[in-house]
Amino acid sequence: MEKVKDLEEVINNIHEFNHIVNFKNSIAYKRFGHFFHWYYLPQEKLFGPSKFIGYKNTTVQNYQGKGSGGETQTALKRFFNKVSRTANRHSKLKEHLETFAQSLDKRISRKTFHGTGGIYLPKKSLVTEKLYDIVSEDLMSISIEENNTKGLEGAKSTKLVNVYERKAGLRTQAIAIHGVSCIVCGFNFEEKYGPHGKSFIEVHHLKLLSEFEDESMVDPETDMVVVCSNCHRMIHRKRNNPLTVEELRRMLREPASSLIL
Repeated sequence: MEKVKDLEEVINNIHEFNHIVNFKNSIAYKRFGHFFHWYYLPQEKLFGPSKFIGYKNTTVQNYQGKGSGGETQTALKRFFNKVSRTANRHSKLKEHLETFAQSLDKRISRKTFHGTGGIYLPKKSLVTEKLYDIVSEDLMSISIEENNTKGLEGAKSTKLVNVYERKAGLRTQAIAIHGVSCIVCGFNFEEKYGPHGKSFIEVHHLKLLSEFEDESMVDPETDMVVVCSNCHRMIHRKRNNPLTVEELRRMLREPASSLIL
């Protein structure tokens, strides 16, 4: 069997693996609990095991469980890094993976969390050009729309958006790391609007602009989050007093107590 050679092949295989919910008689479904090296796509929030995704053109129907897990891990090293079990993000990924397994009435192998296995994320340097192009086009559309509103009441509010939220490189990295579902309310544009909403989400900077001298000081993993357009506007609604993510979450939980009079 031929090993995957580019990230696009890996992504296609991960999407294919997630069809096992419709093929419960397949070998991939029956052997779910034997997989212990799991690879995650933050944008799509999808997992796939190395032995399935590491060979070219793998489908749920043609997967036979043959081949070497070590061989596929070697092929996948080009595109992914293993997440340390002591890293803050590992606990969230573990929770996502276990939720995925539960949705299939399955369990994750103990080796994933306590043995030689693990969870893997795409290398930051391998953020696809396609995502960068999508982000750049989205930013261009926003810019055009805002320029067209020049002189209209409320147009100046656009200046409240942090300048680093409009940097295509930072925005791309933030989306690749955090995915495309709003951290506040969970809204996902693709789930609501189909293909037209794929890969779209807004990016919010957690710290004041004055705390950074230049773009190189911004860490997309710790300094930025992804939010839907509604939540982003609510965060920035008060010119000199933007809300924190937790404050906005609390308003969603207790809307009556958060009315602005």
